[in-house]
Amino acid sequence: FPSHDINVNSVANFDTNAITFSSSSPTQIYSFSATQYRSARLQIQITQGTDYQTSDILLIHNGSVVNIVEYASISTNDYLGTFDALINSGNVSLRVLMGSSSSSTIKVVSQTISL
Repeated sequence: FPSHDINVNSVANFDTNAITFSSSSPTQIYSFSATQYRSARLQIQITQGTDYQTSDILLIHNGSVVNIVEYASISTNDYLGTFDALINSGNVSLRVLMGSSSSSTIKVVSQTISL
């Protein structure tokens, strides 16, 4: 799936991303430069067979530690995945840990705000 982004006055960036994978190990689903952006708001949609989940996440970092809060989430059955974030090689990486290794598609709509 192609990624698209729009930059607004060098303050905010709006981006989309989609990946399909099969894993129950932590998997990166989105990343951005820790030296360019301080915080992000992400809307995530997970599809796994006929089960669905959507979650809204806020995250912020101080250059070495990422704080994350999932402030809204709903699913059609059991929750499919949980999220964490870390800084790796100068990038903030948002990861998902799926409860099953069945094929999943994750779509992310993000809004990042510059330093």
